[in-house]
Amino acid sequence: MNTLSRGTLLTRVTSSLLAPRTNLRQITPMVCLLEFDHRTASISTANKQSQSVSQASDIQSVDAKDGFVRRIFKKYNLFNLAERKVKYCSYLLYESIADNINYAQFFKEFNMKDTFYSWFLITELHVWMLMTRAMAENEHGRIARNSVVEAMWGDANCRAKELWSENPSGVRMHLHELSEQFNCAIIGYDEGVNGDDKVLAGAIWRRIFQLECNDPVLLEKLLVYIRKQITHLDNTPRKDLFDKPKLKWLPLVDP
Repeated sequence: MNTLSRGTLLTRVTSSLLAPRTNLRQITPMVCLLEFDHRTASISTANKQSQSVSQASDIQSVDAKDGFVRRIFKKYNLFNLAERKVKYCSYLLYESIADNINYAQFFKEFNMKDTFYSWFLITELHVWMLMTRAMAENEHGRIARNSVVEAMWGDANCRAKELWSENPSGVRMHLHELSEQFNCAIIGYDEGVNGDDKVLAGAIWRRIFQLECNDPVLLEKLLVYIRKQITHLDNTPRKDLFDKPKLKWLPLVDP
């Protein structure tokens, strides 16, 4: 064990934690609560048997039309390793939000209260921007998008449990409500970013400002920030996102 490099150990730990998921329902908070504690119990006997059969017949199942490299990847299940790397990098991308976003500045600039809900609104906004960038990747974009969302719900769950440890049922109910709001917010942001500034400003006003902002200057400031950040993400090379993440978020206010 002492001869293993730090990178090798990290890879082994990561691959064991980031087990593959294919069900989109698994990105919701309620499922995250269960999966974090019972991850190893998710493989059924039927799945194990099907894995044994697939391993015994993997050579016969290789499509003759595939190239040599693709056949090697299929035979040794290297596509799965590539997917796990994308998931790992997606978790690091989510961590970049906490490491680089100045939440206190957002609270001050947009007159937001320093609460869990305000934290979630700002985090949600930046997660959506990562989701938008991830879906530009054809091969593993969906995996990256779902992994970023999964990381967000895991973080939100931990924070909520620390704040309301005496009321676990209330935490679950609160996260469930947030998940429904999240789905609606993503639709609104998507319509806004694909439309004109009026549509995006409406989505910001409804979600971030909760229909209570009467200052167009604040709306414009956040709208410009989102457009600027989206352009920055679009221009960020793939290797800096899903190979060796080196994402640096732009500041809310230029120095």
